[in-house]
Amino acid sequence: MKQAVAASFILLILNGAITAQQADQVFSGAEILDAPFVGLKPVSVSVSMPETDLERYGLSRSAVQTDLELKLRQAGVSVAPAAPSGGKVRVLILSVPLQTGIGSTVRYGFYLEVGVVRDVSIPGVRVPVLHATVWRVGGTIATDLDHLSSVRDKVRDYFDQFLNAYLTANPK
Repeated sequence: MKQAVAASFILLILNGAITAQQADQVFSGAEILDAPFVGLKPVSVSVSMPETDLERYGLSRSAVQTDLELKLRQAGVSVAPAAPSGGKVRVLILSVPLQTGIGSTVRYGFYLEVGVVRDVSIPGVRVPVLHATVWRVGGTIATDLDHLSSVRDKVRDYFDQFLNAYLTANPK
């Protein structure tokens, strides 16, 4: 199996579909599912959330990005800027306002997800490299505008799950 994967990479390089450097970072489906954090160095993080008025209440993409990159650095993990297509670790924050009644505090519902996205190849498929989510954790939370910090806390909790799994797979 490993010989077939190596031959696939050589053919892709010779055909100009991928560079030799990319071949070092591309895995087959079975390899990546068995070890999603292997070779994930340095780590790049990207945060996606729609532009909303929540920034004035303390929930912004840049604040969450800074929180998570600081966690990586504190853990001794090397951090790289995210590529234009996104980081290797992607954080998704979706929000929707919730109707709670007249005169009630405005509440928001959130879907939060932390996922690891890797470049994978599938033998026998013409597309040489695909982006696949190989690990993820997430959930929902509802809060009012006065407690948006709980959303950042929950994102940090999910990111801690990623970081613990990453550090287990990549001991120092």
